[in-house]
Amino acid sequence: MWLSVGISGVEEHVYRALLRDPQLTVTEVAVTLELPLQRARTAVRRLVEAGLLERPNGAGPPASGNGPRPSVNGARPRGGLRPVDPRVALGTLIRSRQGELDRLAADVDQLATDFYFGRLSADPSMMVEVLDGDAAICTRLRELLSSAGQDVVLLDAPPYVMDSDECEGLETAALGRGVRYRCLYGTDVLNNADKLSYITGMVRHGEQARLLRTVPLKLIVVDRRVAVLPFTDSEDEDRFRCILVQRSALTDALYALFEVLWRQATAWPTQLSGGPNGSGVRSAGSVIVRSNSATAWSNSTAARPNGTAARSNGSAVLTDEEQVLLSYLAAGLKDEAIARQLACSRRTLRRRVDGLLDKLGASSRFQAGALAAQRGWL
Repeated sequence: MWLSVGISGVEEHVYRALLRDPQLTVTEVAVTLELPLQRARTAVRRLVEAGLLERPNGAGPPASGNGPRPSVNGARPRGGLRPVDPRVALGTLIRSRQGELDRLAADVDQLATDFYFGRLSADPSMMVEVLDGDAAICTRLRELLSSAGQDVVLLDAPPYVMDSDECEGLETAALGRGVRYRCLYGTDVLNNADKLSYITGMVRHGEQARLLRTVPLKLIVVDRRVAVLPFTDSEDEDRFRCILVQRSALTDALYALFEVLWRQATAWPTQLSGGPNGSGVRSAGSVIVRSNSATAWSNSTAARPNGTAARSNGSAVLTDEEQVLLSYLAAGLKDEAIARQLACSRRTLRRRVDGLLDKLGASSRFQAGALAAQRGWL
């Protein structure tokens, strides 16, 4: 046990003997413990260096601070040695060793990184693993998601190889461990009742979701160290293959790609209906949407009909329904999809869009996007 603070068994016995009888000389300690005299002297010297013993004149290294250290029972030994109070001496040793262990622990991640990149340099083939078929892909995804400790990012796109219930369980468990889970979805999910219901449920559990007009590829990156993506961009659903990429410049690049797309995406509207045939938006709460570019509105940049000038109202506040409409337009949904989500006719939708343009003081959707972003509504 004492080895954990750098004290050998012999040194421990010498220290205990002097604690019990501080009047012992080194020779008497050697006789009492049946040790060679030179061995006893070496142990005493080590105990003085460790701060467990000191000489009455203070020649030994201090156990703590600059002042004299307390001896046991204040004894003045004839043997020229004085044991230091173990509460002081051992406490100092323990703190010193704990500091060394903390510094070593702080180096573990860097040591592991050096070890990994050393092996990667020796055998670059270990960087990439081909996962052939649904079973192999699901097995590795389970392992990765179950071990996620900090961060999971996902670009959602078909085909899907894992059952949605299992996906939900793995994600919910990760969120419960405090893992940050961010997912990007294409706007086409708003036309899929089952998918929309699934995403809405995961958002309630803590997933951070955003919408892109199109998702460029299927991708998952776990803890910024492992990425999984399709073998090609045209994988056959009957024989789906993926590649698993270990931590490297490639995983860094894939993670950076996600971050770029994340900044460009629109936040998931918190007032989405239950699905394409839902009952429309709810009235409680407000929607927070973000976009880095007004070009998300460019699916329809035609000026308002009849060429009338728009009325400017810089102090206008959007209603909940207008905020939802704004988020759909910013996400790049077509009018037909928006009308389906809001459970209204396309004619009613055009009327609502016109009203939104009036509030923004815009004559086109493109201009409305720019004005909304300028006012902090995007």
